[in-house]
Amino acid sequence: MSLMFVGGSMSFLWMVGIAAYIAVEKMLPDGHGVARLAGLGLVAWGLWTLAQSL
Repeated sequence: MSLMFVGGSMSFLWMVGIAAYIAVEKMLPDGHGVARLAGLGLVAWGLWTLAQSL
């Protein structure tokens, strides 16, 4: 919820995106799979960003 507050105060679209992700993760029977996929995506994004800064 604190992430939604910070994201929502900066951008309405970020708040909508985070809320949609939370809703999908909670409502789908395989919510853990969605969380793992999102985690892998964020790690890949972080590694890509790190590689570009070097």
